Amino acid sequence: MEFQWGMLLAGIGAFLFGMQLMEHRLRSLAGREFKLFVKRSSGTLWRSLFSGAIVTAALQSSSMVSLLVMSLAGAGVIGLQSGIGLLLGANIGTTITGWLVSTMGLKFDLATLAYPLLALGGLFAVFSKEGKWRAIAAVVFGLALIFTGIGMMRDSFASFSEHASELNLQAHSHAWFLICGLVVAAVLHSSSATVALALTSLSAGVVSLEQSMLLVIGADMGTTATAALATLKANAIKKRVGWSQVFFNVFSALMAWLMLPIYVSLSKTFDGYFDSTMILAAFHTSMNVVGIFLFIPLIPVFSKKMESWIKADADSLTVSIHDSNPLESQSAIEALDAESHKFFSRTLSLLREFFNLDDGTPSRHVRSYPDLKKYENEIALFGIRVQANQLTEREAKTLENSLTSIRNAAISAKDVKDILHNIDELRSSASDELFGFYQSITHCQKEFYNNVEEAFQLHGSDRQESLVRLKTIAADVHRLAAQDVYRLFSNKDHQDISVPSLLNLVRAINNSNESLLRAIEPELEMPSDRRNGN
Repeated sequence: MEFQWGMLLAGIGAFLFGMQLMEHRLRSLAGREFKLFVKRSSGTLWRSLFSGAIVTAALQSSSMVSLLVMSLAGAGVIGLQSGIGLLLGANIGTTITGWLVSTMGLKFDLATLAYPLLALGGLFAVFSKEGKWRAIAAVVFGLALIFTGIGMMRDSFASFSEHASELNLQAHSHAWFLICGLVVAAVLHSSSATVALALTSLSAGVVSLEQSMLLVIGADMGTTATAALATLKANAIKKRVGWSQVFFNVFSALMAWLMLPIYVSLSKTFDGYFDSTMILAAFHTSMNVVGIFLFIPLIPVFSKKMESWIKADADSLTVSIHDSNPLESQSAIEALDAESHKFFSRTLSLLREFFNLDDGTPSRHVRSYPDLKKYENEIALFGIRVQANQLTEREAKTLENSLTSIRNAAISAKDVKDILHNIDELRSSASDELFGFYQSITHCQKEFYNNVEEAFQLHGSDRQESLVRLKTIAADVHRLAAQDVYRLFSNKDHQDISVPSLLNLVRAINNSNESLLRAIEPELEMPSDRRNGN
């Protein structure tokens, strides 16, 4: 009898679709509570391990859990070590598939199990309204598809078992089986499906126990393809988490391969007591458990190495908050405060560039308004993550002040950005009066920015007095500039620019100056001990 490739592929398809259906519906049933459970359960390494195993066992998808962990880490919800702990636990949780297949899928008439579940799940999914019950019905239907897929894979191998000797599999090396397991798992994006294939082929006698162990080892390496692909356009922390899984799975597989003679010897000891498929399921679990216990002592050093190997995003504009953990409230708020100082200084530098002031020091990173907006967005996202913590009243006030300062500084830059075309018109004007007006404006702004920079270096009452003086100066400059506009057009009509455009320019500059002063006002309300650096 020829090998029934159609039945095998159909079985794989049913198995994968059933798993995907269960995964999506279980995730929708859990919703926000699911993510909160992951967040709350990742406080320590051991809790991360346990929750990673539980979640993966429930969802039956280590790849999905890997992507979820990378997403949470990238958002700053969990740290690198917690993410690694969850991934290690996921490697244990995914082994439950092998136990289900070996204890149920290959021991019972799966049609007896699958048909009632298909009927129950299918009918409820069709006739129930969208919501909880339809999601539960979909989970049941997905489970039935998994059973159906296992049965089809088992039957396809069973039909070919009589001719297995013709394949001469014993002539193939260990590396051949390792690569087969790796490739199949990478293509299917599922180690569970690959393990199910190994179990059904072992049950049918197509491969030996040792060969099926090698397939499983390869599958654990191949399943990391999903995490590796997800790192391609990820930020630094997501790359660190994703490549941590790749590194661990390769490490665990290497340990299992080196210890394979021991596992084979032990399997012969239990051969008379347990079925070979159950021994293979036990091997899959034990190789991951052993790998985890060997890897745990290395996690602190490994985490530091990953941070040094995968540097922070080169295109990121943040400095102080870049490697700060938003879950650590106190240090995160201090980092955000320091970042707000840098943001103000870079905004001031950009404003000087807008007016083409000679003494303006070009910002090393922020060379345009879009750069500044990107910088503001990075800080704002970090601030939102910090706000999700349980903050004291003082921490909340400090955070609010820092974010308010950044917002006002950005508004100041936007006001000037919107009139750059008017500034260019004055700068290139052939009219001596208009060019003289431009020189007057730039001179006033140069003096104003120098005074603001000096005020920014002051603290407490000294800064407050300086701000009062600067507000008066800004108001006077605005009034005088408006008078100059009317004087310019009182006796002559200038074709280069209109009166409304010039008045709009004067108003925008005044608004920018007021926002810039407001950007350093919140600093007055911050605790004096922290402002003094204590």
